[in-house]
Amino acid sequence: MGSSTNVKELVVQLQTLLTDLKSKPELEQIINNEENVVRFLKARGWDLQSAEKMMRKDLQWRQEFRPDLTDCKNCHNQPGTHSLRQIGFDEVGRPVIYASFCQAISHRNLSNDAVTHLIYTIENAVRSMKSGITQWVFVIDCTGKFKHELILVFMFEVRFNVR
Repeated sequence: MGSSTNVKELVVQLQTLLTDLKSKPELEQIINNEENVVRFLKARGWDLQSAEKMMRKDLQWRQEFRPDLTDCKNCHNQPGTHSLRQIGFDEVGRPVIYASFCQAISHRNLSNDAVTHLIYTIENAVRSMKSGITQWVFVIDCTGKFKHELILVFMFEVRFNVR
C-alpha cells in the first residue's frame, strides 16, 4: 500500500460498509478501532471487498461465540497446566507466547478446553497490546524432543519463513 492517505481512505470506506453492524455496541467498538480495521485490510492485500467479507465473518463469530467473555477455568483452577501461555512482552512491547511440546504431551486437556484456552490466550494477548504493536513473538520449546520429531518444526519454518 502506497501512502497513508490511501490507507485512511480505505479504513473510512470499510467502516462505512460496516455501518449496518454499528447498532450493536460490542461490534461498534471493533469497527471504530482504526488499527483493527487496518489489520483486516492488510490481511486481504488492501482489497476492500475481501476485507469487508472477512471482517463480517469475524464479527458474526464474535457475536455468536463471545470471545471477549471467554474465560479459561483451568487457568484459574490449575495454573500452569496448559502448554501455551503468554509469558510477558519483548523489548519492543510485543506479547510473547510460550508453548512447550513436552508439557503438551504430559498434560492432556480435552479438545474443547484446549480451544477455549487458545482463544482466551489470543484474546488476552490482543487486549494487552499497546497501540502500534502489530506482531507477537512465539517461543516454541522443543526441549526433550528427538531430532526426527523436529522435522515438523523445520517444515513449518521453511513454509512460513519464520525468523
